[in-house]
Amino acid sequence: MRATLKAALRAVVMGLALGWLLPVSGEAEPLIDLTAELDGTDWGYMFFYDGTHGPASANAGTPRLYDRSAKVHCVVGTNRWFMESLNEEWAWNSKVQIWFTGTNIVKYDEIIKPYTDGTGCLHPVGEHHVKVLQSCDGNPARPIKVVDLLDLGQQIPWVAFCSGSVLRESGHRLNPPWGMWKNMIAAPHGFSDQATVYHDAFGLPINLKLVGETSQPIFQYQVHETTNVMGLNFPQQFYMVQYEPDDTNGWVTAFTARGRITAIRPGKMPPMPGAAVQATGERPPPDAVVVQLLTEPLPHAKDKRAKFLWDNFANQPTEQQFNAYTTEKWKDNFSIFADALVQKANNQALNSDALRRILDLLLRQTKGETAYLPVGAHQTTLDGSPIWIVTMKWESPSTGDAANLAHTRIVALDQKTLKNVAFIECL
Repeated sequence: MRATLKAALRAVVMGLALGWLLPVSGEAEPLIDLTAELDGTDWGYMFFYDGTHGPASANAGTPRLYDRSAKVHCVVGTNRWFMESLNEEWAWNSKVQIWFTGTNIVKYDEIIKPYTDGTGCLHPVGEHHVKVLQSCDGNPARPIKVVDLLDLGQQIPWVAFCSGSVLRESGHRLNPPWGMWKNMIAAPHGFSDQATVYHDAFGLPINLKLVGETSQPIFQYQVHETTNVMGLNFPQQFYMVQYEPDDTNGWVTAFTARGRITAIRPGKMPPMPGAAVQATGERPPPDAVVVQLLTEPLPHAKDKRAKFLWDNFANQPTEQQFNAYTTEKWKDNFSIFADALVQKANNQALNSDALRRILDLLLRQTKGETAYLPVGAHQTTLDGSPIWIVTMKWESPSTGDAANLAHTRIVALDQKTLKNVAFIECL
């Protein structure tokens, strides 16, 4: 008990000193993981298309905002969120993922289908791009003549699942989801909103109406059916409509969209790829470390063990998310992260005592010549004997500026003897 209390107090003191611990209510922020199907219709294009080509024949299909129903995956907290498309609706050749961290909207896209652009340049699979867009509340709205931070396909799920952090702020300003209004509607003072929200920690909208200089609605959103997880309300089904002026000084429907949740449960925030973490300069807290029990044992053959470690634990988002950490105060960081790993192992009824001894041994072995940061621990077996596999970020401390922990070292040790049974690193 005394040892546990001592470790906890040390973690609190160091966490406050290093800026990780913030005043909170004592409970972890709830995170809800959901998937949804979305569909929409571009009515302006449909009237133009059918007016030009005539009514479509039977089974010919009709133009829509999406080529087919869009499937999205979201993870939502009180002041952060994550979105990704599950069927390439946001980009035909890329995986697109978007995080709101509380201070930035981070957009990450990675090519999954190679293509050659108009200049003849080949873009291979794995090429990626990161945009870090400053936002204090996750609001994608930007003034007229400035492109919004999310496009229409992304703003539809944002309104339904992620807009609570904005609606809670007094003096907030929302834009209609489709940015075409910036070419058609004079709104020098922005839009006023009339909203009814769920009375819970997330505060998502039940209904929402945006108006400009007149009482004419420009955008309307309505929940049709509600679901509830952990006391938090979400729109099981919803629909929305946006209007635009026509040539007769009247108003017509610009687009309509609807959506429904297909799965919802408590979840975890997906880690950012290393490139996105480095671009933001943000550091995930120590409790983002990963501790798991593996069902697959370490191979008996010695010549296959290093490959097993590399294939399973290197270049993974759970490891790369810590790339922004540096050699500065690395010993303090090691202690805090080691405590987090041991605590998670203890919570899962794994051999936390052996993990503590292994982490202490790894720290002693550095002799201060290598900066280590333990970020993952996986318990499994070797020939029936229990082992711990520990993943660490590392770098050689320099006498100048702090260096990023850009390298990875993975080591497997026997839980009883502490003998090193497998090892690999990137230089």
